[in-house]
Amino acid sequence: MSLPPSNFDRFVADTDQEIRMLGRFIHATQLGIAEVRRQESDRIEKQRSETSAGFLEVTNACIDHSLAHSLEIPRLVLYGQVFSLYSMLETRLRLLCDEVGKRDTSIGWTPKDFAGNMNLKSFRIFLTKAVDAGVSVWDSIDTLRLARNCIAHANGWIADMAQEGGKLRRRIESDASLDMVDGRLVVQADYIIDRFRDCHTLFREAFTALNFGPGLMPFEYPPETGVRPEAKATA
Repeated sequence: MSLPPSNFDRFVADTDQEIRMLGRFIHATQLGIAEVRRQESDRIEKQRSETSAGFLEVTNACIDHSLAHSLEIPRLVLYGQVFSLYSMLETRLRLLCDEVGKRDTSIGWTPKDFAGNMNLKSFRIFLTKAVDAGVSVWDSIDTLRLARNCIAHANGWIADMAQEGGKLRRRIESDASLDMVDGRLVVQADYIIDRFRDCHTLFREAFTALNFGPGLMPFEYPPETGVRPEAKATA
């Protein structure tokens, strides 16, 4: 199916803006927790040298700092970023399916016709069967869905997933940026960046295949900020 071309596509531009802002959020969050880690470390060192705290108090403060910044804070931040990625993806996929239906009213289906619910599964079937969106990253996006469901419904404890725990374990075995420690899902920072790239790829491929105008800005992480000089025309 080929939809009418457009020199400027508001839907594509809005999607591009949302993806870029999500990338900036991910990057800013990573920088922020690194800065807080440094500030807390400096504070502990200053207190150690300026107060009369004994060895035990200093040791406890260092252990607390290490536990927070090597495990708990990264886990909570990365879990939150999985949510942010998946929320953006699911919302924009729903809007994309709606947009496809508006642009080609001859399509006789909606995502609900395929899976009964407006979710990633139904969007995937619609963008594969009703139209060919040319998406190559569905499998990695499905792993993101599994990770998100594990976090949302079991706080990362894979054995407590009502369904698909075994499927997530198999995906973890084949993905170096996911892990399971003591039965709990561990998400690496690289996983977030890779899935951010996949989200960009999904929409770039779909907009190209469905003829939604010029497509997204080229992928970059972190997204460039500041003044962008316009390219000067050459004679």
